[in-house]
Amino acid sequence: GEDADANVLEENWTVDSKGKPALDAEGFFEAIFELADIWCEGVLAAEYVEFLNRTLWDAYQILAQLAPMPDEGQPADSPTDSKTLAKVAKQVAGEIKDL
Repeated sequence: GEDADANVLEENWTVDSKGKPALDAEGFFEAIFELADIWCEGVLAAEYVEFLNRTLWDAYQILAQLAPMPDEGQPADSPTDSKTLAKVAKQVAGEIKDL
């Protein structure tokens, strides 16, 4: 259920972030590679690139719906709180499952 999904997300975050409040660049790229490695059937670079491009586009589309860009001259609020990121992650995962 949702509680189990939230627990898995939390466990993955703890491992990926090494207990820190944010990922460093190396941790980010390791997590992204792991995501592609899990979802791609083969090991060809082209397959990973296609998957990551599609995932990035889907994530961008979802994030744009959740947090539209501010009007010109207005400050941008960054939707980086854990609840917003968890919501985006669940929606992206749902989009990926539908592919």
